[in-house]
Amino acid sequence: MPSINLLGGYAYRGTGISPNGTVSGAWKDGFSNTTNNFLAGIGITWNLTSLHTNRMKGEQFFKEAESTKLLHSQYEQAMQADLSASQAKIVQQYQQLQKTKLAVQQSQDAYNMYLARYKSGLITLSELLQIRILLEQAENARIEASRDYWVLLAYEAELTADFDFLFNNL
Repeated sequence: MPSINLLGGYAYRGTGISPNGTVSGAWKDGFSNTTNNFLAGIGITWNLTSLHTNRMKGEQFFKEAESTKLLHSQYEQAMQADLSASQAKIVQQYQQLQKTKLAVQQSQDAYNMYLARYKSGLITLSELLQIRILLEQAENARIEASRDYWVLLAYEAELTADFDFLFNNL
């Protein structure tokens, strides 16, 4: 929009020139012949280039909003992909956890059988300790599989922002 300005001014001054045209060099004669001047005016300013600049700024804000919307959509899709991958890993890790549970049970049964043989004198202590090492390895594998399973569940809870399952099942 244009801006409107009003101007006004008044000047009062003296001169050493008399009305008949003679010039005096005396200092006091400068105040005897005075004159008055008035000035009035209206100023209008309109920045025509701001119309184009404001339109360009509007387009820039629209493009930034569109970019932000697309970035949000991209993040949402990436999060969905992470969630799907995480759920698939959870299923695989749960199967691994079941396998390690079975391995621990079988190792425990084997250790009990070899312990009975050791007590009967059929095997030596070193053979029993070798079976014990296998049992401990199976137990360690079960602990690691369990930890990995819970880490995956925590990651899924982080992606969905739903920690109820973790808080209710820990």
